Amino acid sequence: MKAAIGSCACLLLSLCLACSDLGSAGPTGPPPADLPVVTANPGFGDPRLMGELVIQPVSTGPEAGWAYRADVDGDGEFESSGVVDSTVRLPYGFDAKGVHLLHVRFERAGRRFDVERPVVVNDPDATRVVDQIDLPEVFAGLEGIVADDTGTLYVSDGTSLRLYRLSTNPLALEKQIQLPQTFDGIRTGVTEGLALAAGNQLVAVHKEYSISVLSTPDLDVLGHYEANTTTFPEFFVVPEPSGNVVIGKQGVARLDPSTGEVLRDRKIVDGWNFALSPDGQAIAELIRGSGPFANGSGSVTLLRAQDFASAWTTDLAEVRPWAAQFGPGGRLLYVFGTENYDADRLVVLDVATGEILKDIRLGSDPLAGQLGVANPSVVSSDGRFIVFSSRAGAYLVDTESGLPAYRTEPASGCCNVATGADPRTFYFDNGAQVVEVRVAAD
Repeated sequence: MKAAIGSCACLLLSLCLACSDLGSAGPTGPPPADLPVVTANPGFGDPRLMGELVIQPVSTGPEAGWAYRADVDGDGEFESSGVVDSTVRLPYGFDAKGVHLLHVRFERAGRRFDVERPVVVNDPDATRVVDQIDLPEVFAGLEGIVADDTGTLYVSDGTSLRLYRLSTNPLALEKQIQLPQTFDGIRTGVTEGLALAAGNQLVAVHKEYSISVLSTPDLDVLGHYEANTTTFPEFFVVPEPSGNVVIGKQGVARLDPSTGEVLRDRKIVDGWNFALSPDGQAIAELIRGSGPFANGSGSVTLLRAQDFASAWTTDLAEVRPWAAQFGPGGRLLYVFGTENYDADRLVVLDVATGEILKDIRLGSDPLAGQLGVANPSVVSSDGRFIVFSSRAGAYLVDTESGLPAYRTEPASGCCNVATGADPRTFYFDNGAQVVEVRVAAD
């Protein structure tokens, strides 16, 4: 396993820049290993963001002796000072919407290092529900949603094997079909994954190791194939630029949707979800760990898409990853997860090295945890926002700042998400409803 960061202490940061960026190292060199760890907890919230700036000593004793000064109200002036001989806790609070910087300056023996931690106050008025529709004959809740380039939506009720086609502006049901329980002697099973592959073919991946390929917009069944692999009990599905699709959960497999042939596969123990890079060259596999349900650890493994060989693995410590997306250009990987199922977390990694660049605790919330199965996250068409669905509401991460910018209301941000040509419009399935949410312009 590749060590992704320089010390275990870095993994504890709730808002973590890369270890090499922890301070503005002056002429005396890079930050030493015993520089105290600074945590802003939480790093995101609304309507008033309140939290603690926590400064933890890495080592104790008279030789440690780091003096600190802290600015916890973002006015550029230091309000608190002392020596970090034990854990220091400084409360903070902000009302103004947007990003605020907390600043700590450490000094010892003529050396000085500055640490900044950004925190974000959500603006609930920045996102609004502009339309919604109730779909008929939904059995246990919608379980997948995708959009094509024309704005047409395709939605799955996986339990009843029902597929819906919706127009947008306004939302309207145009057609619905129900897949048979068996097709050409092959059992269909619960639909777990939904994607649009090359040629706008709709690919539905089922729990019983089979896939259905349908035409769009007509939803005619073009083929139904048994996936000749027993590696995965459940499936996510992502289209590749080549026209093939990658499916997986307890591993990954490449399928030709025109024949159902498994071209390559790899089993990954405790795998949960994955993301494909924009150029189709890399796959980020999320691993949930095998610990107790509420306390298991997680990790991320980067695979070469060509042969599924591992490039690096990064330990996420107590973060259990739910979903991931690559940023524009594929240089950064954004991972959304939970900490003990009572706080959402956003971890940003350097794709080239696996280093953790940011680790943002999004605030304690009894609704923490992501529920989407087929399409739990999406990148806007212009690459500006990455959206992660959550029971606490959908988080919109601004890729220009690398920080969470907004969160929707809980009822309008769960559970799977799609985006069309408009980069500020997103669609969520929630129970038997499809909800359209729009983000206000800057």
